[in-house]
Amino acid sequence: NLRVFERSLDGHIRASGRSIATGKEQLPELLLGNTPINGNTPLLEAYRKANPGREPSFVIRSGERYYRGATLLKNAAGESRNGEALSDKEEYVAYLNRGEPYAGTIQRNGKMYALAAMPIKDDSGKVLGGITLRLDAEDNIALLKKKLLGLTVGKSGYPYIISQPYGDQTESVYIIHPTLEGKKTGEAGPM
Repeated sequence: NLRVFERSLDGHIRASGRSIATGKEQLPELLLGNTPINGNTPLLEAYRKANPGREPSFVIRSGERYYRGATLLKNAAGESRNGEALSDKEEYVAYLNRGEPYAGTIQRNGKMYALAAMPIKDDSGKVLGGITLRLDAEDNIALLKKKLLGLTVGKSGYPYIISQPYGDQTESVYIIHPTLEGKKTGEAGPM
């Protein structure tokens, strides 16, 4: 799906050599042909509208950090997260640093997604940023949960899955559990 999004882009992504305001940050400007990528949520929204369940984004490297250059994500107040620094805990950041593609999963607001990331490089191979695409994986996760929760371990036990902390989270969350699903591990009580 990420490759399909890449092929839909009209032009080559390149750095303009200047910095522009992106959210609350001044970030290197990336251009798609002659169109700025920074903050270009209409481009992303048009793709999502034509391809429901698929959310592309662009991240931009500034120094050794990566920032959301253009994203459809919003914060709790409903404001765009453009210009927001990515957490070093995001697994795909390490892949971008190495100039390698990434495929894995990510959880946002309690919802599971498949995530792919591809570095954007200049002609010399320097990583300028990346293209990401989230794909809604909830139907597949629901099927997996149903199968796992139908299992009995021993006479009365059950399987459960706990996530590692992700993004700005500091605590693990129960992904699959008969009674604690969606809760943080600290909310489980003395058990």
